[in-house]
Amino acid sequence: MRRIQSSWVFTAAVALAAVSLYTNLSSIHAAENAATGKTGATKTSTTPAPQTPPAIAAPFTNKFLSTFSVDNPRDPFHPAVKVKSSSGPVLTGPQSESEQPQVVAAVSAGFQGIYGSGDERLLMVHGVLMPENRETTIVVSVGGQPRRLKVKAVKIHRNAAELQVEGLSQLIAVPRAQK
Repeated sequence: MRRIQSSWVFTAAVALAAVSLYTNLSSIHAAENAATGKTGATKTSTTPAPQTPPAIAAPFTNKFLSTFSVDNPRDPFHPAVKVKSSSGPVLTGPQSESEQPQVVAAVSAGFQGIYGSGDERLLMVHGVLMPENRETTIVVSVGGQPRRLKVKAVKIHRNAAELQVEGLSQLIAVPRAQK
């Protein structure tokens, strides 16, 4: 008996698989076209289709209509979450004559330094930069209670500054921060 080369057998097997795959796919494709009723492209008509007016939509009713309020803020992404109330109201200015020394001490304790040179010096108190002759609002703690004070840097010197605090008659002199 004659011996068959292995390369010839492999080539014949690949060719047979390709032919069977092609015939299988072409029969599936023909069955799909017959089932959907698709045929080749043919020109049916040159007249445009009649235009119909769009249907009138119902009036807009949305129960999730956004409302904005300064008095009752809420998260638009989580509206059911209640806002945590702050620890208490922030008071403004010194409330009595007995608190004035505490206010002066709180402002002096929050003094952080003088920055800049010449006429463009800035004063930093409680993390707030203050240019000369401009009123700025800062929050300081007086007796454990936060207070909102309006402070104006009257004069900023090279090593010190003079501050006018709302509700106090005298100027507060703060020294330059020591390192």
